[in-house]
Amino acid sequence: MTYFTSYLHAHALDTTVEIDVHCDIEVFEWLMSYISHKRPLFEPRIALSILISSNFLRMTALEDLCIRYIHKNMDDVLKIPIDMGCLGEPLIEKLTKLFTIEELQKVKDPQDKVLK
Repeated sequence: MTYFTSYLHAHALDTTVEIDVHCDIEVFEWLMSYISHKRPLFEPRIALSILISSNFLRMTALEDLCIRYIHKNMDDVLKIPIDMGCLGEPLIEKLTKLFTIEELQKVKDPQDKVLK
């Protein structure tokens, strides 16, 4: 994870490193499975949280996977009670670049989470 690179380079490799984790335990477990090469399945209910975490941790490949998953499963993701505004403009821009006008017109967004 690129996020930890500068911290780990500043400390000797033979020392114990302690970190605090401030995220949902399910998301943390999912991320640990992912970096252990177990390739857990994406689910609509955690896709946005994984996207936000992967962006924060600078896990570019995972971020790209999340964005493609959300694009492909947007109708299911929008059923989840979450504020899409938490994504931030750079992530929203990456996501919107994947959509065609026709795809956006077909998105089922009754609460106007994305299309506003």
